[in-house]
Amino acid sequence: MSILSITFHVENQTRPRWDSFLEAELPQLIDRLPNVERFIFSAVDSEMLNEGSNFNLLLIFDDERARQDFREDALDDLVSEVEKRFGQTEVMTFVTQLNRLLHRF
Repeated sequence: MSILSITFHVENQTRPRWDSFLEAELPQLIDRLPNVERFIFSAVDSEMLNEGSNFNLLLIFDDERARQDFREDALDDLVSEVEKRFGQTEVMTFVTQLNRLLHRF
């Protein structure tokens, strides 16, 4: 198993448009992502954050190769789609590879 975390930071003034995007378009966008069989999309609660909202898309791949293929083939398209709708400052995207050290399932 290999995991990629994509966090979207949404500015307060952009939130109404983002919420519409979440309801109308994001589910289909995620469904079209290649090599993504499992994912979790979450709103992130944080006491430290008061200048916007964070949302996280956790993509779970079968192995590191599938994750790397996604990074090379599809990640830029996903980020570009969000930037096309919101620009780089209204919704900022942060991508993090999670490399397992310990686990228990």
